[in-house]
Amino acid sequence: MDSPWYAHGFWLLLTAACIVWYLSVTVYVAIKGFDDIRAMLTRLKNGSSNHIDTSPDNQ
Repeated sequence: MDSPWYAHGFWLLLTAACIVWYLSVTVYVAIKGFDDIRAMLTRLKNGSSNHIDTSPDNQ
């Protein structure tokens, strides 16, 4: 039993949409992570200790 011609198009579009979504999230996280690492290295270089202590002992 053959599936209708539009069924292949549906799955192709769904697969393409998932790949585009995954790539966009991956690129977004990579850019934000790079910015965070650059900011941390800059703070270390400048000797700044603007660190927020989130340990449970700090309450």
